[in-house]
Amino acid sequence: AVPFFYFSESNIKDKFFKEIKNIKIPFIIGLDNWVYKNGKPYLYNSVFLFDENHNLIDYYNKIKLVPFGEYVPFPFKVFSKMFPYLEGWDFSFGKKIKTLNYRDFKIAPLVCFEATFPNLVSKFSENANLLVNLSNDAWFGKTSAPFQHFEMSRIRAVENGKYLIRATNTGISAIVSPDGKAKLSKLYKRQILLGEVALINKKTFWLKYKNFIFLTFLVIFFAIILKLETNLRRQR
Repeated sequence: AVPFFYFSESNIKDKFFKEIKNIKIPFIIGLDNWVYKNGKPYLYNSVFLFDENHNLIDYYNKIKLVPFGEYVPFPFKVFSKMFPYLEGWDFSFGKKIKTLNYRDFKIAPLVCFEATFPNLVSKFSENANLLVNLSNDAWFGKTSAPFQHFEMSRIRAVENGKYLIRATNTGISAIVSPDGKAKLSKLYKRQILLGEVALINKKTFWLKYKNFIFLTFLVIFFAIILKLETNLRRQR
């Protein structure tokens, strides 16, 4: 992510596009995004897709926000009223699941911990042929959390049978294949990951029958509980 608003004038924005003017490739990037609706401003955590000439193609507003990190849930809002120094802008919730499309690419734009939600990712994946996860993991520091976050993202590639490209500011960035094999960056080390991905449109067994699989395991679980309870009663 970079610190400017695309739809607003900014010296940082001008400098950014000046620096990359000779890099003629499409790119995807995270940006905060102001949107005005009926004269009221809304702040979103967004992903923007640009073509090789740096023209905006489309953008996506994050749907799953981090409580206390990106917004203050109700009823904790009352504390910001009691203590003015706690007040600030909450991010708004995006409303639409969408892919960012360019040529043959149908990108599922997963922002930060959105990649940890299997059902959400599967909804993106239905119309996507590539998963992309952009994340700021700096606040985890040098702990096990960045590794846990990566592993939860990795399993989404396996579930959906699609390649996952993961870009983070401090690591772990990765290129993950549909069988879970990954090329990884290290924590807090500047690196460039190079690799090839395939654009896959096929649906996996899990993607087709995930609800049936869930219900099957639920029935098995309760059947085991019922069996154990019956055996305990007989022993009494």
